Amino acid sequence: MDTISGCDKPTDDLLVGWKDIASYLKCSVRKAQRLERQELPINRIRGTKSVWASKSGIDRWLILQSEAGKRTVRRPSDTRIIPSGKNGTVCRLVALVLLLAILYFYMTFSAVHQLGRLAVLLAAAGIAADLSGQAIEIGVLPGLAARVDFFTAFHRTAVMMSGYVANGMYSLSAFVLAWSTRRSYPVWVSSAGIVTGCFGLGLSTAALIDSASGMLWTNVFLVPCLLLWLAGVAHVRWSSGSL
Repeated sequence: MDTISGCDKPTDDLLVGWKDIASYLKCSVRKAQRLERQELPINRIRGTKSVWASKSGIDRWLILQSEAGKRTVRRPSDTRIIPSGKNGTVCRLVALVLLLAILYFYMTFSAVHQLGRLAVLLAAAGIAADLSGQAIEIGVLPGLAARVDFFTAFHRTAVMMSGYVANGMYSLSAFVLAWSTRRSYPVWVSSAGIVTGCFGLGLSTAALIDSASGMLWTNVFLVPCLLLWLAGVAHVRWSSGSL
């Protein structure tokens, strides 16, 4: 193993410790440590738990990662793949239809129960953030594949707008609607709506801290709760002849 004393790199080329390495990569310490499994050039100081790396070595690794990911347009510090071609277009069209369906549901739900515009405005703000994030992915990121630092920053911005801001707005809107109408529906229906909002906010938090496992598990519970809430609302409205 190399040691700092045994290397001939200029001092200003050295990154000592995970904090400096993560700062240079513009990611969290935990993510930098995970990148070591992807052959990130990390050197360990013999007899200690300390690590070091060279900026030039990391730059070469980033270039290799960028070249390897040009076909999938992938950020080196993330595993999220941006759809491209026909599949990407179809995915985005489906997502747009779903967003409009959500907005229509919130508008109709608010109108039926005379709840005002708060929930609708929250949902509309969420859609604006979501579309802005997608616009960055479509129009900006493909041209930054060779500029890893800019790619990382813009990709993180897109993820935050879609995963954090937009999802947070949708979740707050769902919570407001479910809580405001909790006396108009059976407990299981209103509870499903309230829990949907809570898990949605949990998903936003997971996106904020960039936790892949957190996003996975909140989605595991969020989707069934959302479907249960929608089905419950439809069942009650249908039974009462108001649908």
